[in-house]
Amino acid sequence: MADIKLKSQQEILKRLRDLIHRHKKRYLKKYLAPSVNNCRGSLAYLRPDLAEHLDYNEDRCTFCKCKDPGSCNDPELFKPRYTKDEIIEKFKEDIKDPQKLPRDFRDVAILMWVLGLFDTDNDDDKN
Repeated sequence: MADIKLKSQQEILKRLRDLIHRHKKRYLKKYLAPSVNNCRGSLAYLRPDLAEHLDYNEDRCTFCKCKDPGSCNDPELFKPRYTKDEIIEKFKEDIKDPQKLPRDFRDVAILMWVLGLFDTDNDDDKN
């Protein structure tokens, strides 16, 4: 059997920082992309009282008249719901959430577990 060479803590920390940075870039791209879901013109945003009654595919934009939640008919009319700073704060909250971390950021959770920075409560339930 081949010898296993372990990475140093510094190498793992560097990889973890890189992963978190890449996830943050993707998160920003997702929430700043022109789409009905991200626009201030969506019915769900303008009428929160209707939001709970709207299905995902029923929301539409009042600015560009788009009905597809994942796109925008006219990116010139797009106005993001959240600022970049608000999205970054939401990302920080999500990545610190012990329920969302292993579900949405599995690779980050694994590296944090290796470093002893993240431990699931599920391990305690099995013993």
